[in-house]
Amino acid sequence: MKIVTKIMAIFMVSSIVMTQGLFDQYDIPVYEYSTLQVSGDDLFNMTSQGDNSTTTINLGTNYMSVSQSPGFNLSYGVNFDYNSESSSDGDDNDDDYYDYYDDYDDDSSSDDGTSSWEMTVPFSAEKYFTGTKGAFGFADGTFSTSGGDTYAAGHNEDDSSDLHLTIGGGFGRVVSAKPVAQAVAIADAIDGDDSDATLLAIASVIGKGMDFYTQEYKDDAEQQYYNDLAEAAGDPGAAMAIRKVLESPAYNISDRYTGWSVKAGISNNYMQCDDCDDKGYMVVQAEYAMPMDVNAQLRATLSMYTDLNSLDDGGDDYYDYYDDYGDYYDDYDYDDGPTEEDIEEFGAELGLSDETIAGLMADILGVGGGSATDGWTSAGPESTQMDLMVTYTLDHSYNWSTNAYFNYEAKTPGGSDANTSTTTTLGVSTTKSVLNKMTMTGMFGYTMTDDGSGGDQADPTMEIATKITYWVF
Repeated sequence: MKIVTKIMAIFMVSSIVMTQGLFDQYDIPVYEYSTLQVSGDDLFNMTSQGDNSTTTINLGTNYMSVSQSPGFNLSYGVNFDYNSESSSDGDDNDDDYYDYYDDYDDDSSSDDGTSSWEMTVPFSAEKYFTGTKGAFGFADGTFSTSGGDTYAAGHNEDDSSDLHLTIGGGFGRVVSAKPVAQAVAIADAIDGDDSDATLLAIASVIGKGMDFYTQEYKDDAEQQYYNDLAEAAGDPGAAMAIRKVLESPAYNISDRYTGWSVKAGISNNYMQCDDCDDKGYMVVQAEYAMPMDVNAQLRATLSMYTDLNSLDDGGDDYYDYYDDYGDYYDDYDYDDGPTEEDIEEFGAELGLSDETIAGLMADILGVGGGSATDGWTSAGPESTQMDLMVTYTLDHSYNWSTNAYFNYEAKTPGGSDANTSTTTTLGVSTTKSVLNKMTMTGMFGYTMTDDGSGGDQADPTMEIATKITYWVF
């Protein structure tokens, strides 16, 4: 019995090592493309009735450039939208009423026009300095600016532009290796060569993605994509069979990732209004991913956030404002309670960060808010948050997949006497396809919360759900 156990253990370890080796051999595909689009939703529209006329002009442009290589990734773009509307009311009335009005106003006709424009520049860069999985630096952000009559009517001219930027560094790399799992499925479906070299060649084509082929081959993109896959698989006539594997809902091929990484960065708006003093927040993340075999995946992610604004800089007003809830209504004399605009105005008076204002909205109004990174919502100056997510995915077959997960979240407001609230969630879901015509999904979730007060807590929440999709034709 012990010998059998040892043999099984050796076989399982060997299987994981061999599979891990295949995934580790998969390198990051190299490609580069750019797009430019010009659009107009009612590019030009004019309506008239008598001497009354309205003219509308809407124009938008979108440019995006993407490049990827094992040592350097870069993407950037420009989005611009312009909207203009003008109207004219003529005067062709000669009766006494309009003569009276003319004498009163000297001009019964009017020409009105408004215009607005908005531009955003998203960008992201990642540079590896020691190999392709060693030390790296990164920058990720968006520059945005707006103007025009419509914008000026409701915004502060001093705060017409924003530069939200996260910059930092790290070590290691987690590579998306789902193309390898898809390559294995393709080789199995066409009964083709399943050597490492062939599988990696197939995965390299998949890794470039349809976006690359669309930019390179335009209307022939799909045909060229599947022809290249068939050639990489060593079977030029298998293009349609390969297409079925990649597009049919019957093939549930889960995401695959391999590797590990740690990184840290500082995020802030570096183009704030003159009266704003937001210091931003710091984020530290660690990630580990390992395919257990061709059909299974283990992944764990730990994220920690810290609001860098200090309570000594007026941040304690945030807590006084929230804790003294009754005075909040008395001081501001709201009939139906505060609105998001009211809280934004208060936050601007204190110079609170965008993340802090979002946290205030979440606390008082129960609305979602947060930063541009990972959906984090600050709970005020000096507050911290930790998120731990562990997932395990198993593809029982190409038409049956199961996912189990564990999520732990802890939030601590600033201050020495703050309570740490926690939320723990356990869940599992499974999806199965039947006869290429129907998919069935079952899900179970169990959530426990603790507000950190030490008193009675809310009862755990259990959820059971099912979903069925049937393709009639």
